[in-house]
Amino acid sequence: MARLFIGIFLPDSIQLNLLSMVPDDVRLRPAMAGQLHLTLHFLGELSDNSMVDLSQSLSALQCASFKLVLAGAGVFQQDGGRRGVLWAGILPCEPLRQLHGTVSAVIQNHGLPLEDRPWAPHITLARYSSGPPEHLKRFLNQGTALNAEFDVREFQLVQSQPGPNGSVYTSRAVFPLC
Repeated sequence: MARLFIGIFLPDSIQLNLLSMVPDDVRLRPAMAGQLHLTLHFLGELSDNSMVDLSQSLSALQCASFKLVLAGAGVFQQDGGRRGVLWAGILPCEPLRQLHGTVSAVIQNHGLPLEDRPWAPHITLARYSSGPPEHLKRFLNQGTALNAEFDVREFQLVQSQPGPNGSVYTSRAVFPLC
């Protein structure tokens, strides 16, 4: 069994710029460089057979490449703000919605459940679990100036393995866009 998600990884140069927005604060656990991504779908634990079958179906998709624009930043707070996630925003675009919907249909056709919560496209930059960081306001102010874009030419099936410094991601399959 492997813990999997389907996502779009960001170019290294954009990842470094986004990570530079994260305040230097002991309460924050920044995402690891090279692993910033937009999650299209979290799948959870799948058997190797299910993963192979899903990969075959995803490889047959014919979706167009598109431009993704990052803009804004925010915080998802939990436990009354004691825990949370700092994120970079994504401007809504029809090609991204179409890709998400098409992949959703493939997942459902394989009898796999979709997440219960609504999809909120974002890039997770850091997490905290002991109260909000001191420099949260500065992070949010920097987010107002965020404006980056890149061409999305592929998405991936990714295995997530917990590690002492956060999850480690390993690409299990890459699916090019037209």
